[in-house]
Amino acid sequence: MTEICLSEQTTVNTESVGESGILLLTRSAWICKQKFGTLVWSGDVPSTFEALRMSVKTGLSMAMCGIPWWTTDIGGFWSEDNEIWSFGEETYHILKKLIELRERLRPYIHKYMDTASKTGVSIMRPMFVEYPEDKICYTLDNQYMFGEDILFAPTVNQGQTDRKVYLPAGEWIDVNTKKEYKGKEFINANAELANFIAFVKKGSECLRIFDN
Repeated sequence: MTEICLSEQTTVNTESVGESGILLLTRSAWICKQKFGTLVWSGDVPSTFEALRMSVKTGLSMAMCGIPWWTTDIGGFWSEDNEIWSFGEETYHILKKLIELRERLRPYIHKYMDTASKTGVSIMRPMFVEYPEDKICYTLDNQYMFGEDILFAPTVNQGQTDRKVYLPAGEWIDVNTKKEYKGKEFINANAELANFIAFVKKGSECLRIFDN
């Protein structure tokens, strides 16, 4: 599928270039926008931790609005030079590993984006979407399910390396340490600068995606 940016001055005959699927990338959205296959972009966001915190909540809110096609500029806009090699050798290797992980996640993401196109259920899901009978899941706005098998708990405060994470029913595996946990409880999780906090359901094949 090709991304085609449309403006008032531009009309694209997609059939003439061999494209039958259209993806509209917009900076805003409203009720019923999802039925037109629109991908909503959060717009220009600053490189601040406040913006990072709000991006998590925005993504979850968009999911609950029935708009599963949503994206944001994770790092925000720092300067005109935003390449991964622009911030020093240590940062370069961290970002390179994350890009490689993103590529390994591609089949998993494709699977759930296909589901989103058929059901409207976003790949980025509030916890209660997967665990509607767990009352605690309705109170969580800073962790989320990524599809059915991956739980992400981002660190969104400057200098933060530890945080509490709620693991719902089942058994969970820390993707960094491979330590196993029982669900239905809060735990303390750690992630230094080069890592992130995520858990995978025990038995899920997607755990191997996180192997370096």
